Amino acid sequence: MKASYSLSHRASLHGWITIEIILALVLLSVVLHLVQQQSDRQWQTLQQREETSRLRDNLNKQEVMTLLTGSKAWLDSDKSHQQGDYPSCEICSGDDLTQWFNAAQGKVSSSVQTMVSDHD
Repeated sequence: MKASYSLSHRASLHGWITIEIILALVLLSVVLHLVQQQSDRQWQTLQQREETSRLRDNLNKQEVMTLLTGSKAWLDSDKSHQQGDYPSCEICSGDDLTQWFNAAQGKVSSSVQTMVSDHD
């Protein structure tokens, strides 16, 4: 009788240990999932801040170029929001100047452009 009680007690103990291990693993997975979500949100916030900074830098460059050229006409073209390669010119003017300026602009997503323009 003692031997049968000992065997059932051991089996019951192993069952509880297994349940405790499973619960610990589930808890660990929940914690890791929450940490991953928080990390993703922080990364998105950092990327959005960088894009916002680039957009504000672009807007400052546009203001300076408008002051230098005395006109905003070249900003209204479809190419003014495209980033391209720098032209190979020693003295830039006209379309080459526009191309050079567009190449100096940082890439910014449309969602950040909308967000920043809503704040201003």
